[in-house]
Amino acid sequence: MRHFIDFGYASSGLDINQPMLDIAAIRCPEAQFTLQNMSSFEVSASLDLITCFLYSIHYNAGIEGLKMCIASVHRALKSGGVFCFNAVDKEKIDNALFVKHSAKQGSDLFTFRSGWHYSGKGEKQSLRLSIEKTNADGTQVWNDEHPMVAVSFAELVALLEPDFEVHLFEHNYEKIIPGITPQETLFLSV
Repeated sequence: MRHFIDFGYASSGLDINQPMLDIAAIRCPEAQFTLQNMSSFEVSASLDLITCFLYSIHYNAGIEGLKMCIASVHRALKSGGVFCFNAVDKEKIDNALFVKHSAKQGSDLFTFRSGWHYSGKGEKQSLRLSIEKTNADGTQVWNDEHPMVAVSFAELVALLEPDFEVHLFEHNYEKIIPGITPQETLFLSV
């Protein structure tokens, strides 16, 4: 959101968690924030662009919640509006893969790990997270698992096509190109 505001766009946001909205309001005081569920949100005026990054679309509670979210987005967009989000294909999840990043803060070394997990059946997947803090006093580890809706790209496209023109792009932080990879960014227009 900060990126859009810095380029002169009016922005608003929603979250189901008030503490997250409080943090966002500090970072982006120019924006309007509301406590709402993405599966059933409403806006006061139609929007040109709706985004849902960091794979947040998967936080919908099951396929029915995802369908409700898509319907809410469609209602909220102006004609010609764009819905842009990234997703992961449940059929391409490799449970053994994870990403790892380390950062030093003072005398503490933090190591963050995350990876997708899918059992191979059903509409539930999870994002597994681990944070490790190491310093002279030793190492502390926190593990967490976020339940999420699992969907293949074929299923996702089928849910979107009745209301959107669907374009799949490879999720790559250096460029945006058409393609099919385990993680995609979807650009949709009404």
